[in-house]
Amino acid sequence: MSLRFRTKVFAASLGVSATALILATGIIVWELRGEERTFIERRLRDQALLIAELLSQNPALTGAAIDSEADRLAQAIDGRVTLVQADGRVVGDSSVDGSALASLDNHLDRPEIRLAREGQVGVVERYSTTVQADMVYAAATARHADIAYVRVALPLTTVAQQVTRIGASALLAFALAAPVAVVLAWLSSMLLSRRVQAIASDARRYGAGDIGRPTHDYGNDELGDVARVLDASVQDLARRAEELMRDRAQMEAILSGMVEGVLVLNRQGRLQLVNRAAGEMLNVDGSALGRLHLEVIRHPDISAQLTTALRGDASDPHELPLGRDASRSFVARAAPVSSAGGGGAILVLHDITDLRRADQVRRDFVANVSHELRTPLTAIRGYVEALLDEPPDAEQTRHFL
Repeated sequence: MSLRFRTKVFAASLGVSATALILATGIIVWELRGEERTFIERRLRDQALLIAELLSQNPALTGAAIDSEADRLAQAIDGRVTLVQADGRVVGDSSVDGSALASLDNHLDRPEIRLAREGQVGVVERYSTTVQADMVYAAATARHADIAYVRVALPLTTVAQQVTRIGASALLAFALAAPVAVVLAWLSSMLLSRRVQAIASDARRYGAGDIGRPTHDYGNDELGDVARVLDASVQDLARRAEELMRDRAQMEAILSGMVEGVLVLNRQGRLQLVNRAAGEMLNVDGSALGRLHLEVIRHPDISAQLTTALRGDASDPHELPLGRDASRSFVARAAPVSSAGGGGAILVLHDITDLRRADQVRRDFVANVSHELRTPLTAIRGYVEALLDEPPDAEQTRHFL
């Protein structure tokens, strides 16, 4: 089970790490691509402004030298350079030979040139019909007699290659970080699994009855707090269980020593407790615990009292004989147990055989005494009546007295 938990933790940690790495790599690649694209556009803009400034400071550059200068500048910036006059005619282009310049279209309506005419540095991405490739253009105005606009360009394939190199570097970084993430995920899962195993070991020890406090430290994080709370709960439950066992032992000792029979039912009417005296009175042994009282107790009066008590009603005590010895008398009292105490009923049986015998002895004694006293009292009564009826005679009166 611990291995499964460790595997789950490892998989979860690895999944989180991999997701974080993938997201981080994706975000970094996206940001770097955007930054690289912005850097390339900024570089083209700066190159266009720089070339325009250099040409503005070289007014002697004219004729075929302009196209040669475009070629030289293109080699310097590793891109395409186009020089355009004010009327839109191309006078220099690094991608076209001098004899072919005349065949180029008028560039005055090119988007980047239009932006340059408005006083901006035009940066446009579009398809070039001259070189038949997607290009990024940047155009700026120049203060030269034969050159009004300077345009620099870079193929999008070159831009894509640079961006791809950044993505490859990011993927390489991801590949290098992935094994580290796997190792860290395994170590974290192993450490967490050990701590959980320690807590599980303590739980098994508690279940086996050993409630001694652990000697190791659970740590100061949330898992340690949970373990300490559970440990404190176990210690408290163990203390309460010990108190209950002690109270139960005392109760059983008291019930065993009682001459009264005590029988306890739960709310379902099943026997929960029968002390020794009740077992002898009702002929019930320990195997009856857990069974319905109607299955165990055959006396109808007692069953009726218990049924009434289970309904929550009080019943009057009943005097009745139990067992085969009809000379023995008992008083049965059944009372309901409140819902706060779990519900149920309690039956108490009092053996009043000795009391009945003592009462009979008293009755016999009184009858015997009455019989023994009646004869002399009758003679005395006759003499008294004779004294009252006869005329007074001193000698006879003295004799009767």
